[in-house]
Formats: sequence, structure tokens, C-alpha cells
Amino acid sequence: MNIKQFLKEIGFPSFDSEGYPIFGGALLLTLIGALLWKPIAWLGGIILILSAFHFRKITRTPSDSDNNILALGDGTVQEIETLTLPAEFSEAGQSRIRMRIKSKWLDSQMLFAPQTGVVTEAEMIHSPLFAKGNLEQERGDTQSFVLSAQDKIYIVVYSPILGKKFLDATDKDKSLNAGDALGMARMVNITDIFLPTNVKLLIKEGQQTVGGETIIAQFAENSGVKDDTDAVKKKTKTENE
Repeated sequence: MNIKQFLKEIGFPSFDSEGYPIFGGALLLTLIGALLWKPIAWLGGIILILSAFHFRKITRTPSDSDNNILALGDGTVQEIETLTLPAEFSEAGQSRIRMRIKSKWLDSQMLFAPQTGVVTEAEMIHSPLFAKGNLEQERGDTQSFVLSAQDKIYIVVYSPILGKKFLDATDKDKSLNAGDALGMARMVNITDIFLPTNVKLLIKEGQQTVGGETIIAQFAENSGVKDDTDAVKKKTKTENE
């Protein structure tokens, strides 16, 4: 967890509605414990405090450069490796740089658009495409989507429970601006972002990211831009006016 960022964000906290069911359950547990057995009340209070940190609602200030690729969420870079895209993606077999970022409970679970573009593919599945090391299973729901910007960015988010706002925001044909809040995961999440092999990486394994602000990579200046880039940007601008 980035302590400086955390202290900055809890000054005047607000909370995402994804956390309301957990807040309610923790409050109920606290009240029951107060009536029946105080250790239960303490447990409920601890869950309530941790949930407040976990579901705090935040805003971020993204970079205004079209060449920058931003971190999807808060966490620590676990792995960076080059591999081929799996059959689930339209450009299966092509080489991509995969960057895995894992959050912790006290990290914000809000997710942010890494680039300005349009979601051209989206799929909700119940098993991961990839997992750390020897492809061991990561439990929970997986949302994969493709953001067509200067080049296609493939993104997979694993979480025991993904928030509905995030699933809606990453549905097919959604237009996104870099740094847009996409909702959040209700539990600790892992994200894989697959980048073109010609990008310039600006972060290393073991470093922390701030979603919507940390620049993890950059497209080359005025190169690698696909023919449909202008159309994508125009569509994004029009739909957000």
C-alpha cells in the first residue's frame, strides 16, 4: 500500500455503494455482539473499519498524454513477462507483454481506464486465462476486455466478486477516457494487462502502482498508431459530450 496516497485519500472519505452490503453486515454483527457477546462486537467493528478503508471512493488525476498507459488499479507489480495471447482473444497467438498487478485489502479497489478508447471485446467468464507461475487456478469471476486506443490493450481482472459498476463500464462498445473511474472489485483483485511489445515500460516488478495515475508504459511518439485511431477518438469524444 502507498502510505502517502492512503493518507491523502482518507482526509474527507466517501464510500462506493459496492461496499454497502458489507457495511450493513458488519454493523449488524456489531449490534448482535453488543447484545450477546462482546468479542463478536469487536469483530464486527474491525470488519467495519477495514471495509471503510477498502471501499473508500477516490478520484485520480490522470496524465493528459495520449501516449501514456496508466495503471488499472492500486497494487504491486508481481510479474512482467512476454507471452502469446490465448485463444480467447481476437489476436490469439500474437506476442504481448503481460504485467500482473495484485492489490491488498487496504489498497483502494477502484479501477480506472488505462487509455482513451473504445471497448471492442468483453467477456465475463468463471475461470482465469492466466495465473501466476505454473497457471495455478485463481478462484472467482474474471472479466476480460479489450480497449482499442493507439493499439489494442488486453485486460483481465480476477476477483472473488467483481462489482456491477465495473462490469457495466467495461461492456462492449463503451467509450472510455484515460483515468475514468470504472467501479471496483468487492474483494482483493489481480489484474493482467497485455501490452504491445514495442511499448516503453516505465515500471518494474516489485514497484507499487496508483490506479489512474501511475504511468506503467508509453506508446512510441507518432508511431504504432492504427488506422482507426482517429475514428475511435472521435467516437469517444462525441459520446462523452
